Amino acid sequence: MGAQPYARWAVTAHLSEKGRGSSSLRAVFERRSARTPGRFGHRVRWCLSAPDAREHSFGADYDEGWLDTGRSGPEEAWLARPLEEMRGRGAAPAPERPLLGKAWIRPGDLRLGEHWLTRRPDGRRDLLLRADDALALRLLPVGRDGARYLVRGMMPGRRAVRGHALYQEQRGQSSPDRAGGITAELSFQDGSFVRFSADAGADAQTIQVSIAGPDGVPRAHEGRLRVEERWLSTRTYLRYPVAFELRVDALQLRMRIRAPFAAQELPTVLSAPPMWAGRVEVSGICRGRPFRGVGWVEQPAAPHVAGRGFFRAVHEAVRAEVAEVIGEPMSTEALASLSGLTDRSVHLEGVAPSALFRSLLEPVLAIIERGGKGWRSFTALACIDAVGGEPEDFRRWLAAPELIHVGSLVVDDVEDRSEVRRGGPTSHLIYGDPLAINAGSAAYFLAELALNQPTIAPHRAARVHREYFEAMRAGHAGQALDIANIEELAQAAAQTGETEAIERWVMAINRLKTAVPAGTPARMGAIAGGGTGAQVKALGDYFESVALAFQVVDDVLNLRGFAGDTKQRGEDLYIGKVTLPVIKAFARLPPEDRAWLWSLLGTTAPTREAVERGIALIDDCGALDACMDQAKAMVVDAWAALDPILPDSAAKLRIRGAGFYLLERAV
Repeated sequence: MGAQPYARWAVTAHLSEKGRGSSSLRAVFERRSARTPGRFGHRVRWCLSAPDAREHSFGADYDEGWLDTGRSGPEEAWLARPLEEMRGRGAAPAPERPLLGKAWIRPGDLRLGEHWLTRRPDGRRDLLLRADDALALRLLPVGRDGARYLVRGMMPGRRAVRGHALYQEQRGQSSPDRAGGITAELSFQDGSFVRFSADAGADAQTIQVSIAGPDGVPRAHEGRLRVEERWLSTRTYLRYPVAFELRVDALQLRMRIRAPFAAQELPTVLSAPPMWAGRVEVSGICRGRPFRGVGWVEQPAAPHVAGRGFFRAVHEAVRAEVAEVIGEPMSTEALASLSGLTDRSVHLEGVAPSALFRSLLEPVLAIIERGGKGWRSFTALACIDAVGGEPEDFRRWLAAPELIHVGSLVVDDVEDRSEVRRGGPTSHLIYGDPLAINAGSAAYFLAELALNQPTIAPHRAARVHREYFEAMRAGHAGQALDIANIEELAQAAAQTGETEAIERWVMAINRLKTAVPAGTPARMGAIAGGGTGAQVKALGDYFESVALAFQVVDDVLNLRGFAGDTKQRGEDLYIGKVTLPVIKAFARLPPEDRAWLWSLLGTTAPTREAVERGIALIDDCGALDACMDQAKAMVVDAWAALDPILPDSAAKLRIRGAGFYLLERAV
């Protein structure tokens, strides 16, 4: 076999099963030289795509030598810490797992753990994959090119299949896979096939296309590839092309290549970056004659290195789903639905859609469009994924937490008389208090539209809606406490330095306003994904703790300053708000400083110099550091309860990574 730095053996099979439709399988056996001299690493990855059922299963098994190659993950640096934790327990993030057995590579005989790809003397090949159940295929050669095969075999569950396959061996100095690159392999009933590589980032490009006719002999042609559609993953929030047009003028060939469904991603983290690896369907015309075929496309992604980039991509998806819920461009029928008048648009006769849009929706949308972290929306779909559900089935849910959250911000800003939100003027400064209050409140009910998904079982839908309305009640109770008069408790703390009563009150506000509305999407996601009762509770508790810690950190940043000045530094002191850092300071400052700080909070329009002095007092006494320590302890304790009952997976890594990122975003 030689000792090439990299070698790959790949089978792409297109299968049919009586009474169950078609499916496509891609199995890749890989060997790569490790950093340790004379050592090799090995991996087997596979994806099975069933377009009729819209199911995509996958896996990737590796050995320790593969992780010693220096060219495997994680490339997502923000996931390095949670991955180190998981690896420290000897675990791996599903769909990745260690090979069960040693690697055996001889001419015509590949055995990587429990997975085999062997060649018989008569040219037949046997493929055996052992995932949750065994898949066994026999490949019967067609012609003498060594690339084309007929297939007979058994799918998991002992289901008989037949079809055709392409086989390819590649050796070289490095893997042919590259981040942002596309490789495609298309096959047709007459035995012809097409292969090409391209740049995934280009909308249109000239490429070299290898086309083999029924004789199996490949010939190179120049082609023009155009991307027609892209898809954003709800697991990794990476964007992939999923539909193309290919033209080869010399052959008068024009073909459309389209994924029958978009959610065909292999979300690996440890052994390689994520990739889109899925079945495509092909149709077109060549020299005036129509044709059809099937194929396989793979696209290794360039993952989000930092948490900031990841959550920016999440918010991009959130904005797209908010637009879908609201139905822009706005029509009378869409406004009728948003106004609770489904099938009764007659009630809006004489109303200009633009007027209702501006007064009902625009005050909230203006804030959403400025961007945001999107982590509350991420929570719901990540929890669906973490308990074994399919997040793509609930893509519309991304809109709900953002609508609820931004609606509450709009109303909260009116009540607090805030002037800056997400780097711009608050909604009430632009639209006035009446429109802002009404639109912010309406957002709570618009969010409910995003939750009405036909993909959820009725008994789970009922639990989801109960969680939603309980969160709404909790949020309003918290807001009521936030605007209640707590001057007596605060003044007592300022005078005596005894802060237990006021801290309990403020933490109750934070739990009701912030923690419960953030923990609710986690519980809803775990319910929708089919999680156990213990998982539903632990995921909800964890994200409540993350949200509570997030609020504490937010109060700290209010005084230390936000990146990009998205909020006014010291705003809480300008408006006289008693937050946890102020309370911690009351417990630490001497009487004369407590009295001065209390007087600052009661000043109607404090000067910049006075606010800066107040910030210095709070920081110098250790109150801000104490808040950060408390926030970290909340998340640590909640994760300790969640970790043992949540299966190890890429989704779990992102959940843990989100906790780190949100807690330490100012560090």
